[in-house]
Amino acid sequence: MADPACLALQIPERLHTEDRKPDPHFGASEWLYRWIAKGYERKDLVAGFSLNPGESVNRERHSKYPADVLCNAKTGKHRVGFAILAFDVRLLRQPFASDQQNTTYSYDVVHKPVPRMYPHCEIEVTTGGQITTKVPPLVRRTWRDAIVDSHQRQVLINHALPTD
Repeated sequence: MADPACLALQIPERLHTEDRKPDPHFGASEWLYRWIAKGYERKDLVAGFSLNPGESVNRERHSKYPADVLCNAKTGKHRVGFAILAFDVRLLRQPFASDQQNTTYSYDVVHKPVPRMYPHCEIEVTTGGQITTKVPPLVRRTWRDAIVDSHQRQVLINHALPTD
């Protein structure tokens, strides 16, 4: 049964969460998608992707199209003209050198569906085996830049939100 709120906002049924539970298993080379408001040059990617704990991405396994990430789950509106940063989950899940205090930070992604966006995930960071929201700016920038500069990422532009 389709969610009436999703239907009223014209969010495609494939994105409705309904009674589906989170899927904790990510494919070894599954793609993650993040919308970027500014553009597709390196400076735009850096400005539009902060890699903060809790930052939203969509996952490939539950997205029929990369452009699904352009659908605003709260309003149903499509982020027209926005670019999509697509990157391999392995870029996020690699070991990371520690900061000046010799603290090691590990990034991961967790599937956290929201009511009108089943593919929704969030970036999670741990240190010492504990989830943290306090990540030094240098650590975030270094990791973000590694993703932005990687050959295992793509920038997709001019994608319309499919309605099927």
